[in-house]
Amino acid sequence: MLLNAILIGLIGAISQLESRIMGEIKLSQPIVTGLLVGIVLGDIKTGVILGAQFQLVWMGVSGVGATPMMDVGLGSTLGTAFAIMSGTGIEVALTLALPIALLSQYINVFIRTTLNAFMHKADKYAQVADMRGMARIHWFGASLFFLLGFIPCFCGILFGSDAVNNVVKAIPEFIIHGLNAASKIFPALGFALLMQVTITKKLIPYFIFGFVISAYLSVDVTGIAIIGAGVALLVFQMMSDQKPQTDELEDIL
Repeated sequence: MLLNAILIGLIGAISQLESRIMGEIKLSQPIVTGLLVGIVLGDIKTGVILGAQFQLVWMGVSGVGATPMMDVGLGSTLGTAFAIMSGTGIEVALTLALPIALLSQYINVFIRTTLNAFMHKADKYAQVADMRGMARIHWFGASLFFLLGFIPCFCGILFGSDAVNNVVKAIPEFIIHGLNAASKIFPALGFALLMQVTITKKLIPYFIFGFVISAYLSVDVTGIAIIGAGVALLVFQMMSDQKPQTDELEDIL
């Protein structure tokens, strides 16, 4: 059981690290974690089936920018493991996966908030080209997310689902409410960070048009994206038409 707990813990840890140090290679997706859990527990067929079912359940869950979302990787890893070990189906597995996914979301917010305190230190390291100092901060953050994935899965397998549920229920409500409130700030923060590096005087009118279309015309994100693509093509064509004239003027000069 100890070996299985360690291996399942590593799968949970990988689901947290893959988008942070490996690129977005989809190791956190339920259909992948289900396969890995099935290999560890010796039931690949059930692992893949449960992973596919969890994939359908979580299909509508997404995060935008810095917005934290329900932790589908961690929830599916533990849910699949308990379903295989208990011989139950997706319905029973969800009773554990949902609270774990929600709890991980709140812890994710706490870790991100904690790491913000180290950003100014990282800036100072960057100013003096201290690569080792920057690397220490980077790996410190990565280690926190590693523990976020490893500890719940390891303890869940080693001590059972009842112990995990008791931990979730023992968290005071004021902490949950506080983290929930903090999580709602992240969309604005993420959008502000994006605007900080992308906005220019030439782009301000496009931001205004997008805001008006969304706020006053109630067009959804897909519609705005299509309108944006059309505007981008129009601007590109106009710039392409003007380029030959510019080249001719340069030749004359």
